[in-house]
Amino acid sequence: MGGHGNGHGKDSDKTNADADGMTVATFAKLQPREYQRKFMEHGVRPDGRALNTVRPTVMAPAAISSCPGSSLVKIGNTAVVCAVKLEVGKPFDTKPQDGRIAVDVQLPPLCSPKFKVGRATEQAIGLSQWLTYAVVNSGSLLLSDLSIQSGSSCWVLYADLLCLNYDGNVYDACLLALMQSLRRVQLPDTEIMEEAAGSVTSSAAAGEVCISETSFRPLPIHSTIMATTFGCMDHRLLADPTAAEEELLSGQVTIVVNDKTELCQVHKPGGTPLSDHQLKQCIAIAKSRVALVLPLFK
Repeated sequence: MGGHGNGHGKDSDKTNADADGMTVATFAKLQPREYQRKFMEHGVRPDGRALNTVRPTVMAPAAISSCPGSSLVKIGNTAVVCAVKLEVGKPFDTKPQDGRIAVDVQLPPLCSPKFKVGRATEQAIGLSQWLTYAVVNSGSLLLSDLSIQSGSSCWVLYADLLCLNYDGNVYDACLLALMQSLRRVQLPDTEIMEEAAGSVTSSAAAGEVCISETSFRPLPIHSTIMATTFGCMDHRLLADPTAAEEELLSGQVTIVVNDKTELCQVHKPGGTPLSDHQLKQCIAIAKSRVALVLPLFK
């Protein structure tokens, strides 16, 4: 009798635990904001992080061997792959001494059901533009370093980023992936063919750009920049928000700093305004992450 009684008690405890688990899962699904608040009241989040803690970051260089520069970056469960390719093109008429960079971010249904097939989302377009602005306006990449011959030829960098899994904060992951890829690019040496007087010395036409297959130089990267994104919920700041947390935010801000911990950019696309104290707090956290993230670049 005693043995049967103990067994029944264990089964009952297990049933109650399962019921409690179902209750928590249902509560989180039906009342996500209240569920989040219950944790935040104690200074933690559902995944166990403190409010100002970023998820573990992993970076793998040379993820695609056929590209001059590539990388795979994971922040928590968010994963992004970047590939950079080179092409000789013409500079813009308004900037004859500069080369060009074109950044394209893809957020396919593969990475999250929130994205649809066949059309670029507003988020992907905005992210592509922001990445271009961040690397150029920070001085990390000087477009003049991509010039071959002023007004006639230059290097064009095509950076394609694909989100493999979306679990929030794709901004930070994309910038890390782009920077890691750019740092690995080697520019082939070039020569502008000139017409020799009275003779033809080469099969290449005069003015044509000849690209070396054996001689290369590193793409100059003048600073390595990195971003830390914060979400605002109930006047509290959440560093590195997950996809579930992003649905509950009233605003976001992304802080970009360089490898010298200098502030490069504050990107805040609308939403709840931040107090001066909150903004300073975000900047301080972003700067403190430099020492943790910089060693991941290879």
